[in-house]
Amino acid sequence: MTGTSSCVPAEWLDRHPLVPLLILALAPLLGLLPDWLFGLSLNPIWTNSGAATGSLPGLIHGQSIGDPNIGWTSQALGHLAAEDWLHLRLPWWNPDNGIGLPLAGEIQPEAFFLPFVLLLALPAGVVWLQTLMQAMVGLATYALFRRLSLGRLAALAGALLFAFNSVFAFPPHIGELCAMPFLPILLHGIEDARDEAHPHRAVILLALGIAFSILAGFPEAAYVNGLFALAWAAFRLVRAPRRVCFALRIAAGGFCGLAIAAPQLVAFADALLASGQLGGHNFGLQVIPVRGIAGILVPYVFGPLNDLIGSKPLYDIAGSTGHFIGLLPILAALFGLIAARDRGLAWFLGGWTLLCLGRLFGFPPIIAVSLLIPGLIKVYFWRYATPIWLLPIATLAASGLDAARFASLPRALPLLVVFILLVLSGVLAAPSLLPWHLAGAVATIQLAWYRAALAAGAAGLLLAALALYALRGEARRLAFAALLATNAIALFLVPRLGNHRAGTLDTAAISYLRTHLTPARAYSIGPIFANYSAYFGYPDITYDYFPADLSFARYIHDHLVPEFWTHRPPPLFQVPFVPLTPDIARAEFLRREPAYAALAIRYLIAPASFTPAPTVAFPPISANAMAIPLAPGHAVTFRGTASAALAKLPAFTRIGILHGTYGNAANGTGIITICPGAPGAPGAACASGRAPMRGSPDNGPFTVKLNHPVHLHQGEAFTITFAHRGGTNPDAVWAYITSSPTAVAITLPDGKPVPFHTPRLVFSAPPPPYLVRAWSDNQLSIWRLTNAAPFYTTDPACSLASPGTDHVIATCAAPARLTRRELYAAGWRATDNATPVPLTRTGEVFQSVPLHKGINRLRFTFAPRYSRYAWIAASLGLLALLAEAARGIGAGARRNAGR
Repeated sequence: MTGTSSCVPAEWLDRHPLVPLLILALAPLLGLLPDWLFGLSLNPIWTNSGAATGSLPGLIHGQSIGDPNIGWTSQALGHLAAEDWLHLRLPWWNPDNGIGLPLAGEIQPEAFFLPFVLLLALPAGVVWLQTLMQAMVGLATYALFRRLSLGRLAALAGALLFAFNSVFAFPPHIGELCAMPFLPILLHGIEDARDEAHPHRAVILLALGIAFSILAGFPEAAYVNGLFALAWAAFRLVRAPRRVCFALRIAAGGFCGLAIAAPQLVAFADALLASGQLGGHNFGLQVIPVRGIAGILVPYVFGPLNDLIGSKPLYDIAGSTGHFIGLLPILAALFGLIAARDRGLAWFLGGWTLLCLGRLFGFPPIIAVSLLIPGLIKVYFWRYATPIWLLPIATLAASGLDAARFASLPRALPLLVVFILLVLSGVLAAPSLLPWHLAGAVATIQLAWYRAALAAGAAGLLLAALALYALRGEARRLAFAALLATNAIALFLVPRLGNHRAGTLDTAAISYLRTHLTPARAYSIGPIFANYSAYFGYPDITYDYFPADLSFARYIHDHLVPEFWTHRPPPLFQVPFVPLTPDIARAEFLRREPAYAALAIRYLIAPASFTPAPTVAFPPISANAMAIPLAPGHAVTFRGTASAALAKLPAFTRIGILHGTYGNAANGTGIITICPGAPGAPGAACASGRAPMRGSPDNGPFTVKLNHPVHLHQGEAFTITFAHRGGTNPDAVWAYITSSPTAVAITLPDGKPVPFHTPRLVFSAPPPPYLVRAWSDNQLSIWRLTNAAPFYTTDPACSLASPGTDHVIATCAAPARLTRRELYAAGWRATDNATPVPLTRTGEVFQSVPLHKGINRLRFTFAPRYSRYAWIAASLGLLALLAEAARGIGAGARRNAGR
């Protein structure tokens, strides 16, 4: 592949060298065609923010936005980083999640990925950033293939194959996509390092490849890409004519790249040290079941990407394999493996690909050897290593196309091998084989995808065979290249048809929060998801962060939600994700409200149906229920004993019974009566309440307010009667299957019991006085905490003016201390009238500074520890690259002058 021949046949593209570049730059816009033609949207805000309504499913099952972190982290936090840059602020700190958390230190928001991160300031910035990265992947891969002396047609086809790969079709995280263009750039630099004509360009490309791989914000992707680049460099080192010079250029580029990325690395290290999560996760032993080979070879044979239909084992395999290559690229890669001009590189790439696939599918010797590589046990290899086996296949495919310029290629054997792989995939993915056997509508859908995927694979092979046998010369090569590129683009577009249609943001509620939270916080128990408060511009204590600060995680565990962690703090604190289920979030907030108020939480964001009263409800809602008709004039009776949870509830004033109204047809009046104690016991203080049936939610609780409060002790018996009076249409009580001997028993109006069934009962205490409804609409409700602590407090009291999250003016009659309810971190600094003052931790998580008598103009700033040295390193790295560029320009000028 390296070296040229004087007998190389000319190509049409040689006379039009800009055409491939134009195609590669514009081709990614094809990914937006489903959006433009069918009104679909790749913007994760419609499905991942929780602040949108009216977002409808796409044209096929599943959707292409698989990992919600593309919204929670990339879009939400990346938008905040972009806004910081546009307002001339360094994106060190995020004041809008938790009680303040590092921003650049989280690394995934691509905070220093300039200038690309600025696109995230746009409403659909994630979409445009992905499109730009895809164009860069194509252009960088084309440049690499040309550096390997491949012809323009082969380089173009191979670049399109890699640019439209399955990682872009199924983006798990924008950071993985952002790191991908810099893999071919890094390899290009390694190739230049072998060439005495381009030593300076080699250092520049190596440095940029390493630096931007890190700045892209996904350490695992940067790490596995670096492993492949290191293996490529080691292979080239063995055959390099001047090994010392080659190694020195590699080292110089590496040091410069790490220096340029130093601010990001220092921020990440600082946040990691404060997180207590240095161990991280150990996913290196996870592998894909062997049946997953079918999903890699025949895309969508298990159904559309990220589809939730089918059996769990099938979904696990489809989700694990998520990425694919297809049969046509394998066919072209076999041509390259057989006939590539650089046979050494071809066999290296073939061997590397087999090693990667062996690692994916858990081949024991490869697993054992791979775990000797430092850090690899921490990596989701099957998920994040896809580019390092897709690029070798694309390189071999392009090499096979290029080799066809010089000689006829053996066709029968590669076609036979690929046909066998197609048959094997059909057997492995056969829905009729256990545990893939499905039933009902799911089976119909799955079988349709299975057949369509195999038919498409067979059709592609048939067209390839026709092109290879029916055409001759350059026409054959052109047809096969077109088929290869068209197949890749078509497979890429399939999951885009699952994109949702755009909805409507609840801008009025967001505007209310932005207006009333300065400086204060909110706490969302639904529907708005973690980190999106940073996108919308108001602070919320929920977060999705890795690494997350250990001190705040301890505060959550000790004061807010004791269920928050077991062996290590989770990186995610938001409803509805375990352990913060909606019921736990609601109950813990009402039980521990003073601890929330102490965080300067002024508003609680909740679903529209939220009621702030302490509530106990049982049993959980499930599908195992039947409706018990309740005609006008009849009553149903429930008998049970109070559980520990019900006994802990304050005296309750409301009772609800889950009922059905037959499509809101029930009418008349419902009367609920509760009598503590055994039936007929003397002195039972019964309480009752009534409400109209009409207007009560269908398949929701029918709720009445009791005429006096009732409190039950643990184990105390109670009897509840639900009577239907007046009206003409029946109501229904939902009864759930149970085998518990302590379940509430049901007696029908005719006195007959309903064995093994229990009703869903809801007991509610009076709403707390500290919560006042401040806003509500059909999507959410916002409740004001009247006892919320101020963001700033002083002791003794001082007069505070112009408070903001990072500044305040305190006028004191005597020396005092100010408490700032922002997360304490070692990088915080404070100034009083532009003079530094000591900032210390107060309590468990807050900040404190001294105040002198008189006017204190305080300002707070954050920068990670050792960031000053990081900037020095980055400056030196950039200066070194500028020097290399100047030397390269000078050397080029001298070469031209000598000709």
